[in-house]
Amino acid sequence: MDSTKEIQFKEQIKKSFSACRKDIESLQQLVYSQSHSISQLLEQAKLKDEKILSLEQSINQNQDKFNTLIQEISLLKNSLTNSNSSVDVRIDEVPQNITSNLKLPKKEEIKVEKDPYEALLQFKAKLNKREILKQKLLSMISNGGMVLSELKFLFVEHFKYCSKATFYNYLKELELSKQIRIERENSKNMIYISGNVSNISDSTEFELEHNF
Repeated sequence: MDSTKEIQFKEQIKKSFSACRKDIESLQQLVYSQSHSISQLLEQAKLKDEKILSLEQSINQNQDKFNTLIQEISLLKNSLTNSNSSVDVRIDEVPQNITSNLKLPKKEEIKVEKDPYEALLQFKAKLNKREILKQKLLSMISNGGMVLSELKFLFVEHFKYCSKATFYNYLKELELSKQIRIERENSKNMIYISGNVSNISDSTEFELEHNF
């Protein structure tokens, strides 16, 4: 091999090494970029898990508040019942000399205060309505699933149980509680029952029909 061929051979070797070095650098950059993307995805997944956990805790806290409210209503009902039964004074049993000096209010001056127990019952009915409507929503989903847009039409536009925004809020709550799942099939959103759901009761149907 003469000196010219030897020089050409060395040049080719250098070019080959240089090309290999560039390929290695490109692969290293690609690996770094993929690692960075994976780290971002893991961080996003972690944030979503934390958000889901926070929502579940919030739901549990609201349930505890609801149970506490029911207990307070029961205590208030018993208190009102006892107070009403304990006050039983007949005016004809009061001595005449006292009643003669007693100035009774005129009929138009008597004001009837609103029963606080009735107000609490109305508030309880409002809370119950939310749970009743969610159960009704579940009962409308067939065993084989249902197209989400069709369910919205029936629940919101046909029966007029609630507004569209409230309807989607119910779906979020049911999905978070793992009672339903929503999947994308053939360009349509399908909704399925994912847990054991009891049938809606006759009393619930009556309340829905009469708008509570």
